[in-house]
Amino acid sequence: KKLLLLGAITKIPLLIYIVITLTTIPVIEAVEYKSILGAHRGDSITYIENTLPAIESALENEKYQFIEFDIQYTKDKKIVIFHDGTLLRMELKTDSISNLTYEELTNKVSFSIPLYEDILNIIGDSKRINIEIKSSGNIEYDKELVDYVVSDATNRKILKNILISSISSYVIEYVSETYPEIKTGK
Repeated sequence: KKLLLLGAITKIPLLIYIVITLTTIPVIEAVEYKSILGAHRGDSITYIENTLPAIESALENEKYQFIEFDIQYTKDKKIVIFHDGTLLRMELKTDSISNLTYEELTNKVSFSIPLYEDILNIIGDSKRINIEIKSSGNIEYDKELVDYVVSDATNRKILKNILISSISSYVIEYVSETYPEIKTGK
């Protein structure tokens, strides 16, 4: 009997809490929100990510309001559209993108890796673009990439459509301090 009484006493505060909560919290009938759908690495669901077909498909698909892609340097300083620092995930090869020339890179993969300029020529000012700078760990190279993207977007008159993102805090700080008019993301 003592055990049952103790159990009932410990449940009373919980019961009071539930009653108070249910009687004092307003009912939420509807919540409005706006979502924006972007094509991550192009239309990477249908095509190999960051490839010309993935970008073209995302460009043609009206449901995508922006296109995201990744850029980095090859050994010969070509700006390529490629996410990973190595070929391991995509091709099961340990080669680093930054240690290969563009020609060597294209000979090592089973799909086409586009150049930045080719992708921007296709996108133009038709959609917003999230350009992710894949940091090489070389601060000067990262700054060069940012400066090039800003200069190129300015020349193409699409600077208003650009967002620069990176996992590198330094890259984001550099963009924010040097080009405060440009939106950034991390």
